[in-house]
Amino acid sequence: MKDFLPVRQASISQHLSMLRHVRLVDDARLGTQRCYHLSRKELSWICSR
Repeated sequence: MKDFLPVRQASISQHLSMLRHVRLVDDARLGTQRCYHLSRKELSWICSR
């Protein structure tokens, strides 16, 4: 994500942590990486923008 967003990696991590905390996103570990996805189908409209 850091390659696509004009913010520091630490900021991205903090935002994703907050989104996980409020259960808007879920994550899965893939080796040393994490894959994030929306946790609810009703939020899918966000990805269509």
